[in-house]
Amino acid sequence: MFEIYDFHKGLPQFIKKLNDYIYNSYESQKFVTGVFADLDLKHGQLVFYDMGHSYIYLYRKQKLFRLTTNSTNMPLGIQPLEPQADKLILHDGDLLMIITDGIVEQTSPQNEEYGEKRIWEIFKKYKHTDLKNLKKELFTDIKKFRATQPQNDDMTILFLEYKDN
Repeated sequence: MFEIYDFHKGLPQFIKKLNDYIYNSYESQKFVTGVFADLDLKHGQLVFYDMGHSYIYLYRKQKLFRLTTNSTNMPLGIQPLEPQADKLILHDGDLLMIITDGIVEQTSPQNEEYGEKRIWEIFKKYKHTDLKNLKKELFTDIKKFRATQPQNDDMTILFLEYKDN
């Protein structure tokens, strides 16, 4: 991947080249969702590209909410694209949580989805512990929820806690 990433041209060029590679290799038969981000640590400015992923949460001042984006980026590999960025200024103590849809859409033996509500409940219960424990508790709860149901999709979670210098 670093072969196609030009640090001087930044993420838009990288996303475009990655999209072109997937699009040309699979002729719209496969696609990839994801979030690409560039964080200015000094000023807390996060420039991010939500490529059809859309499970981005921000915990700020004791409130957790799902970020909505102004961009309408398609997943990578569907069609040629010009990626559109969204921006967010992070404040000291902010926590970003980015998850894959495999967590939200995991089903139980009763065919019920895990859903965002359960994620929020686990987050609220364990938000004051360290992030490693929060992740462990979330995955433990998902495993308990799905019981004998196989894992439907990949399950990835990324936490980013911003500390002002």
